[in-house]
Parts: sequence; structure tokens; C-alpha cells
Amino acid sequence: MSLFSKLPYRYSLEDQVVNLLKNLQRNGVLFTINWDTGGGEQIFNFDFSDENYYSKCQRYSYDNLKKHIIDKFKLPNDGEYYNDGVAKLSLDENDKVLITYSEIGHYENYLEEYYINDITIDYAVKINFDKLKILKFNGSFSNLPIAPANFFFISKKISISESIQKEIENLVYSQFYKNPILSQDYIMLSFSGEINESHIIINDISYYKYIVVKYNENKVEYLF
Repeated sequence: MSLFSKLPYRYSLEDQVVNLLKNLQRNGVLFTINWDTGGGEQIFNFDFSDENYYSKCQRYSYDNLKKHIIDKFKLPNDGEYYNDGVAKLSLDENDKVLITYSEIGHYENYLEEYYINDITIDYAVKINFDKLKILKFNGSFSNLPIAPANFFFISKKISISESIQKEIENLVYSQFYKNPILSQDYIMLSFSGEINESHIIINDISYYKYIVVKYNENKVEYLF
């Protein structure tokens, strides 16, 4: 039987969420909600620490809970305003649902694009290039405290271990974290580059500024 009732007209959403949280507490399962809204999308992820719980929750209940959170926090859909957040639900001593959440609301300054000069990193290469002279890569980077995951991709035509790829990725991102230009603002940055036998070269680096208008960290309130 679903942890969320199959009788939405008989049991309120609050009753269903209380039932879910009690079950999760008994079984030591964590439940996290993430959202990425604005720009024409309202993306929600409901994550359980035990994957078996996904099949026990009915789709309409996800939709109802999503709609309730959107309405309560006035999350955007269309337009240039964006809101990213993460939340956890719990019960107080009277079985009332608490939501502990962090969120950031921002606009992206598309009116002006900024550029950074190419960056060259000396790198003791641990890759056997064989007949291949260079590898290409591209990615994105954001320094928002709550943001979509950074993206990094190497166009692999030869075998590269995950540990070496992670080492290269960390070297690239470290250049952005220590750049004094980027430390002054919240930004979203895109880049591409190449790896040869002696260097990592980051080029085509451009970024937009975020205009942050709302930020809450670990704020607690009642969900209903």
C-alpha cells in the first residue's frame, strides 16, 4: 500500500505527509526536496535515502506536494526571476509538519556578458595520449550558495580514469574560485578548453552576474 493515501478526497495532503514522515522516521529514511524554478520551468526532485520508497509514493501526491510548496513560497515559472532551493520535512511534538529550507532567489543579468582571459595550467600529465595530441573539454560553473550542479565534460577519445578526470576538473574549478574578479559577485560561468601533454588551457571563458534578491538559509516554519 502507498505511503501516500490513494484517496485524495478523503485524506488531506497534510494527513498524507504526516503519515509519510512517521513511516520514514520509524525506518530511518531521509527525505529531501530540491527545486529549480524560473525561466519557464518548475523542476522538483523528491529524494529518499532508501530508493525502495520511490515506488511506494503515488504520483499525484508528489504533484500535490509540489503545488503546495510552489504556492506557499510563491516560486516562479515564467519570467527572468529564478528560485533554487533545498528542504527537509519533519514533525514537531504535536505531529505538525515543519519545513527546514534554504533558498536563493535571483535574476540573471543577460544585458551584459563578461569575459576572462585564457588560463594556462601546468599539469604533470598522467594520460597516455598515444597518437592523439589534445583532448577537448567544456563546462559550467556557478558560485551561488544554492545552485544547480556544476557541469564538466571531457570529449574522450582515449581512456581516462575517473580519478584523473576529477583531478583535472578540480584544477580547472580552482582557477575560478581564486579569481578575484569572480569572488566579488555571484556568477554563472561557461568555458571550454583543451588538454595537451604539458598543459591545461582554459579558453572561451564568459560569465553573467546573478542579481540576488532573496536568500534564506536553514529557515524553519510550518508547511501547512
